[in-house]
Amino acid sequence: MERVVRIEGDGAVVRYEEKIFEQGVHFVDPGYLDMFTFPLAKGEKNALSNPNAIVLSKQAATRFFGDGDPMGKSMSMSFND
Repeated sequence: MERVVRIEGDGAVVRYEEKIFEQGVHFVDPGYLDMFTFPLAKGEKNALSNPNAIVLSKQAATRFFGDGDPMGKSMSMSFND
């Protein structure tokens, strides 16, 4: 069986509360986590099916949220033109 997913990279300004970060981001198809294995510390693999949800690496979660739990938090992103 052959499978394909798309991956697109971009730069973004990420805002959480009063904090602002410049961050590289990747957009992927929902099947990405089915094709590649990544350990998820929290959350569900099907999060990529929701266009308003994101998946964060542990490093990114720590950068944005410190030791706090990122689950259920809202962030905003502005993308470079």
